[in-house]
Amino acid sequence: MDVSTDAKKDSLDVSESLTFTLPIAMNMAEGFDNGTIPPYGWILSNTISTYTDSGKFGNASPSLRMRSSGQKIITPIFNGPATSLSFWIKGIATDPASSLLVEGFDGINWITIENINSLPLTGIVKTYNASSIPLLGDNFIQFRFTFNQSAGNLAFDDVAVNY
Repeated sequence: MDVSTDAKKDSLDVSESLTFTLPIAMNMAEGFDNGTIPPYGWILSNTISTYTDSGKFGNASPSLRMRSSGQKIITPIFNGPATSLSFWIKGIATDPASSLLVEGFDGINWITIENINSLPLTGIVKTYNASSIPLLGDNFIQFRFTFNQSAGNLAFDDVAVNY
C-alpha cells in the first residue's frame, strides 16, 4: 500500500471564502399611517390628533396635528448616528411667534438643531444633513420635535432618517 496515495485520497482540497456585507446606511421613514397610535419606539404627546383633509398632510393622509404649546414628537433611538433628517410641516393659521423646536439627542444631551420660527403656511419638507444650513450634527441617535404655539396648529408628517 502506497502511503502517499492513501493520504492524497483522504485529504480534501477545500477552498473557503467568507463574504461580509455591511450596511452602508439604514433608513427609517414614518408617515403616521396609524394616526395617533404611535409607531414602535415613538413617543407622541397624548393630545396630538390628526389632519386628514386635503392640503394638510405630506405624501399621504393623515398627518399629525400639533395644537398646544409643549406638544412633542420623539423618534425611536437609532442603531447609529443619523446622517440626514427630513420631515414635512405646514402651519395652519399660525402667526410669526409660533415655532417648532427641532432637537437631536447625542446619548447625553438634547441639542438644538433649529427653532423654526414663522412656520410655513404652505407645506414644505425640511432637510438637515452634513451640508445643510443649519448642519445636522454627526452624533445624533434620536430626534425630538416640540411645538410652541402662539396661534393656530401645526401639521407634521413624513419623517425620514438615514443612519
